[in-house]
Amino acid sequence: MEENLWIRSCSSASNSRKLSRMSSVIIVHHRKSSSLQNKINITDKARKMFEKVDCLDFNIFDFSDQLNGGELVGLTNLLFEKHNLFKACKINKLKFLNFTKTIQSGYKKVQYHNKTHGADVAQTIYFFLMKGDWMTKGEIDNLDLISMILGGSIHDYEHPGYNAAFLMKTNDKLTIRYNDISILENHHLAASFELLNHTENNFFEKLPTEDIKDVRKTMIETVLSTDMSRHFADLGKFKSRIASQNFDPSGSDKVICLSMGMHIADISNPSKKWDISFKWTEWLYEEFFAQGDKERDLGMQISDLMDRTTINIAKSSIGFVDVIVEPAYVAFCKFLPHVQENLDNISANKSKWQNLVGDYQEKMRKAQEYFEANPPNVLVEADENIESSDGDSSPPSSFDELSKSGAVQGG
Repeated sequence: MEENLWIRSCSSASNSRKLSRMSSVIIVHHRKSSSLQNKINITDKARKMFEKVDCLDFNIFDFSDQLNGGELVGLTNLLFEKHNLFKACKINKLKFLNFTKTIQSGYKKVQYHNKTHGADVAQTIYFFLMKGDWMTKGEIDNLDLISMILGGSIHDYEHPGYNAAFLMKTNDKLTIRYNDISILENHHLAASFELLNHTENNFFEKLPTEDIKDVRKTMIETVLSTDMSRHFADLGKFKSRIASQNFDPSGSDKVICLSMGMHIADISNPSKKWDISFKWTEWLYEEFFAQGDKERDLGMQISDLMDRTTINIAKSSIGFVDVIVEPAYVAFCKFLPHVQENLDNISANKSKWQNLVGDYQEKMRKAQEYFEANPPNVLVEADENIESSDGDSSPPSSFDELSKSGAVQGG
């Protein structure tokens, strides 16, 4: 059942680079920057954690704690410092800092698609780029690195905590603006790029126009690839290309490789160590279930995977891995063999989820009992505008009661 839901959920919802490049060589810059230290409160412990930024087991939650919730700003600025991108690409440090602070504060206080997730995806795509030979065989240069770090960090900017199907069902203004096509992904990109129209944020001001176009193009391609409705089609194209005799990851296939890397970074939670993977999964399903609770209150049909009374998180997590995550990582491993580390974690985590099926069955039972005893009152008509991109999304009114009943995951 869970496998079919993931297939249905994903189903609903190649050019070579010819422009001039700032540099074809990545310069790793190890000197500690006092100016950056003065602008961002980076503790010695946070810097020590940052030394593992190119490792799969980098813990973004601990990093966030050390930076008092400034993980996205800290990560992006430290990565640009590490690779000397400020100097090599003539990037104004203060304006870049302003931009990343605005991005970080623009992520809404939702359970999963938040600033921590943005930072985590940026770190994960960085791990893919650095561990192995992608830098060499893909001829990854400074502009590529800028594109991927920024793309990961902004890829869910201003996410409302509801999926695209919900926005369409409630006639949200974003569906009108983007014509029902990759609604959220288009908004994340457009809203982020719009910030560069403000002088205090425009760190690209000294970058050659052709290079700005190149970065923008790569960011658009890779962030749009995080639209889960594209998963099966994009994976099929990627598998076809890597099997081709003329596969060229540094030329005609460069963008498709970068896009698939961004996509699997976005769905990388099951490939992390168990403690990190487990926390992300509970955050994800609590956001899913908050949407389902809202749909229940609105008298709407509850979306696939969003109903806390019918979805067993352990079973659904196994289904997500079997249908979506593992096949994508197996394919990507043929391009980057070091991704086997991710696959090993995926296998180990599946076994742990299997052991938790009974626990989550009990949580489902408690949720069922709660809603049987407390039937929802329909709050508004289904076509009434639902707050999304212009304000924080709040949990449904029944959230506290659900927590007390034990029906909320982790409660």
